[in-house]
Amino acid sequence: MANPVDLLLTQDPARYPDYRLPLWHNPAEDFSPDRGFGSRFRMILIEEGTGVLEVGPWRGPFVAPVIFCLNETERPGLTDRRSVRAQSIYFHPSVVNAAFDFLLIRRPGRALALTEVQDLDSFTPFLRRAPGVFRPVVLGPAAARRISGLMSVVGENLRARNDGGWPCRSRSYFLELLLVVERAYADSVQKDVESMEPPPPAADSVVMFLHANYRERITLADLARRFHTNRTTLARQFHSATGQSVIAYLTRLRMNVAASILRDTELDVGEIMQRVGFRDGTHFGRTFRRYAGCTPSQYRRANCWMLRTGTHAREAPAGDAPPKEFDSPGVQVSK
Repeated sequence: MANPVDLLLTQDPARYPDYRLPLWHNPAEDFSPDRGFGSRFRMILIEEGTGVLEVGPWRGPFVAPVIFCLNETERPGLTDRRSVRAQSIYFHPSVVNAAFDFLLIRRPGRALALTEVQDLDSFTPFLRRAPGVFRPVVLGPAAARRISGLMSVVGENLRARNDGGWPCRSRSYFLELLLVVERAYADSVQKDVESMEPPPPAADSVVMFLHANYRERITLADLARRFHTNRTTLARQFHSATGQSVIAYLTRLRMNVAASILRDTELDVGEIMQRVGFRDGTHFGRTFRRYAGCTPSQYRRANCWMLRTGTHAREAPAGDAPPKEFDSPGVQVSK
């Protein structure tokens, strides 16, 4: 019997045989301990409420907003819950890169390509912890809103399938989600390390704001007003903390997101440009060339695994009838 969370989106089997996208959004997570066990990573965003979560031998209280990143070997158990509202994403590592499975991302049996090494960072919150140690990620308001919005838009795209680009578009939002969660996880680890030291500089709040809002128009003056300081002080503190100016940091962040989507999807370059806060194609292309040494299209041709493997050929062209979605925990589907 297939695991109930082989919640796979299936193309027309006559025209696109065996196409699967092992990615599912659950808008009302119920903390079932077995859903996804052995076959899926689970990312649970708790948006409201309090409770106690058990993951293996680890047991700890939480107060929303917080996100839990569970790998396929971990079962959650929720106790002492009070008005908990949560949504979740279930996924197989192959959603990030078709070459990935649970064994390869832990113990690669071969030399990995540079892009594969970069993609492996996506799994840090799910894998890099000592046995018996679990680390929930406490979120600030901005990060929580961004993660909630990305989870919801992943689900909307998976359900709507408005055109033939729905698989890449759904995955591109999912990749953005992983980047935001990875940053929030890294920030929480750093705060634990510094917990016995003086409070972190104000620049940390600015960094988290940039990661949550990089697609918006952001100026130094806007940031100074938001964080109740002046531009000179903000610029000095930020450079001292990061070694970069605010605009340089923001630009590199945007280019990192663009590069991730370019190498892991076939989403239109113009759509990617807008997703990372650019409105002018010439400006975006010139900025990306400074970052990567080539144009966005050249970067994709050199690094996109979908082009190398021909995976893109299995996606439905625009105008095709949408595929059926198996999004009920009770539906059995073949692997």
